[in-house]
Amino acid sequence: MAGLLATARLSATREHTRHTVLVVEDDQMLNDLLVFMLETEGYSAIAVHDGQSALELARELHPSLISLDLGLPLVTGQSVLDGLAADDATRDIPVVVFSSNVDGLCTTPQVKVVLLKPEGILQFVDVVKVSLADGAG
Repeated sequence: MAGLLATARLSATREHTRHTVLVVEDDQMLNDLLVFMLETEGYSAIAVHDGQSALELARELHPSLISLDLGLPLVTGQSVLDGLAADDATRDIPVVVFSSNVDGLCTTPQVKVVLLKPEGILQFVDVVKVSLADGAG
C-alpha cells in the first residue's frame, strides 16, 4: 500500500511540473516558504522581491500563475496588477493576491483569489491548485 501511495504522489507531482508560479513577495523568509511549499507540491517556483522584477519576468517567462504581495518596493502590487492587465503578453496570467493589507485593492479580471496574511498561508497551495485547475496556465 505504501508503494501505491508513493506512486500516486509521484504521479501527482509530475503533473504539476508543467506549471510555473511566479512568487512576488518582498519578505525573504515568506518568499522562501512559499517557494518551498510550491516545489514540495511539484510546481516550479520563481521568486522575486519587487514589482519591477515581477513585471519583467512575467513578460519574459509567462508563468502559469502569479502570487502577488501588494506591499512591494519600487513598483507596488497594485501597479503590477495594472501593468499585467495593460500588456497583451501578460493579461491572461491568473493572479493570487497574498497580502496583509488589501485596502484600496482594485482587482483586475486576472485576480482569482485574495488571501490575507498570515492566516492565508494555510490555504495557499490549495488556492494555487484550484486556480490552475480552473483553466489557468
